[in-house]
Amino acid sequence: MYFGAKKLKIIDIKEKEELEPMVANELEKEIRRIGEALVNCSNNCAGVVNDKSKGILPRCLVLEVNNRKKSRGAIIVGINPGHAKEWERREFRSDPTYDALLDCWNKNEIHPYRRRLSHFIKEMGFSGPILWTNLAKCETEKNRRIPLRPCVFVPKSIYTRNWN
Repeated sequence: MYFGAKKLKIIDIKEKEELEPMVANELEKEIRRIGEALVNCSNNCAGVVNDKSKGILPRCLVLEVNNRKKSRGAIIVGINPGHAKEWERREFRSDPTYDALLDCWNKNEIHPYRRRLSHFIKEMGFSGPILWTNLAKCETEKNRRIPLRPCVFVPKSIYTRNWN
């Protein structure tokens, strides 16, 4: 069995319960590492806005594990995060970090997009963790189409890690 490029031993059913917390913990660490790198991205891609002084950050990768069961989960991939609300910008201006992004996410549980897709995932029978992400991680400039090409191809160094 492989986890990323790290080889894990083949396990029997008795060992599975011991391994699950380790794999889940490693997944959470990797999502956090990638999320922090994306929030700190300084590529300044054409057609998108990424300006910490204005409270505009890449909004990306949230692994929702709270109130989720230890069972099959899902990945929700949107097109882009849309424009930050003024209250989000205020928070990001004072704390332009991945933790602030997670705090805003947790405060925004009632957002229609999140509420509807959470309900859809539940109806499909997935009660495990949900990984929320977008093709484009940054907001678009006003009156511009989503320039997916530069946004999707985030530097390989953000997504890769030497597992040796």
